Amino acid sequence: MSALLIFDLDGTLLDTASDLAAALNAALRDGGYPERTRGEVIRFVGNGVKKLIERALPPGEADEKTVERVNAAFSLHYSRLYAATTKPYDGIALLLSELKEQGNTLAVLSNKPEKFTAELIESFFPGVFSEIRGGREDIPKKPDPTAELGIIRSLGFTPEKTVHIGDSDTDYMTAKNSGAGFVGVSWGYRSREEILSAGAGTVADTPEELLRDLKDIIAKIS
Repeated sequence: MSALLIFDLDGTLLDTASDLAAALNAALRDGGYPERTRGEVIRFVGNGVKKLIERALPPGEADEKTVERVNAAFSLHYSRLYAATTKPYDGIALLLSELKEQGNTLAVLSNKPEKFTAELIESFFPGVFSEIRGGREDIPKKPDPTAELGIIRSLGFTPEKTVHIGDSDTDYMTAKNSGAGFVGVSWGYRSREEILSAGAGTVADTPEELLRDLKDIIAKIS
């Protein structure tokens, strides 16, 4: 029994919030804008860097030129800060190892810029994932299904044999839009209630619970 398992990155595999907040606040300071708390940054993430910046700027300040300017500053700061405190959530490495041992194919799909997505995955999980895709300017970001369907085709699967794992309504909608299954996780940047209210049928509270949930789902779709 095996399936394609597509994981979100921020808030699912890795806790990246503090480094995102540090880079964002450095970029905001560069522009003379007020900083944001870690909690605010967590609420803003999930739809790509430009959306993060739009949400972080003061009301009325998020015009296209300002967002581009702050985005350029953010990229410079994040390029040196992206791995300063970022780390996998407890139990993730073992979860991934066991899923691979069961014969599943693993992939990553994130709205984080692809350069940082790839570098973080290769740093923390070398050789684990068969495909790694981050945000690109030429491909719509999640919840648009384009990137997810691209991974599914590239790895020789179908949506019916695919499960998307993530911590947000964006991830749920990505799975729904692509026709894949979905399991939510509550240890990231959205609560169990938020994920369930988006429409998710299954939400795991720990990696151990996620492993059990995935085993049951894979048995049904394999």
